[in-house]
Amino acid sequence: MVEIEVLRFMADSMKAAQSVDVSPEVDRAILSTIPRRRRPAWSIFAGSAAAILAVAITLTFVLPAHAVDVVDAYALSRKGGDATEMLRACTAVRSPRIREIHGNRFVAVDVYVEAGEKKLAAWQVEISTDDRAAIVGVEGGAPAAYREPPTYDPKALQGGKIVLAALTTGEAPSGRIRVARVHLMESEPCHMEGKVVAAATTGGERFDAKVTLVRTGDAR
Repeated sequence: MVEIEVLRFMADSMKAAQSVDVSPEVDRAILSTIPRRRRPAWSIFAGSAAAILAVAITLTFVLPAHAVDVVDAYALSRKGGDATEMLRACTAVRSPRIREIHGNRFVAVDVYVEAGEKKLAAWQVEISTDDRAAIVGVEGGAPAAYREPPTYDPKALQGGKIVLAALTTGEAPSGRIRVARVHLMESEPCHMEGKVVAAATTGGERFDAKVTLVRTGDAR
């Protein structure tokens, strides 16, 4: 949501407050007013009032920004904002591991989101494979709204986990929708898992959707 961008801006603007020097006397005066049995566990490791302030600011302003998903990006787009950075944030894969696959077996897997009677205006899906396969490419889906490749983290390619996300502010499809196609390189048929992280209808209402992964054929 737009509010998240505001919180992120506030967090950035308050960085200077985290670097203020506090004298030992002030530290002791503040900490002496806290009963020992009520001191938070993390204050033992914080070591000073300045560090405690930094932790409080982080918990208050920074952490909410990491809760961004495709539905927040969709809400921003509907208000005329550019959701590009939000989409990149919600599809980033932490510490992707490159897999060395011995073999040149390639397979395409179609990714379907089961939306039922709902209009699928925004979706975010996480896909993972076992150690017998690496994800090497991503294509778009079948309906016009999702014909272009979804947003994903390029660093996730050659690895075993990827997050895909896309949205449309135009005509949204419903039913069983092929939203993307993922290409794998595998040593032998692998096991794949998919889950819907978030989905929204036209207007931004969240709903529970399912994902189905369908192998479309093998090539060598």
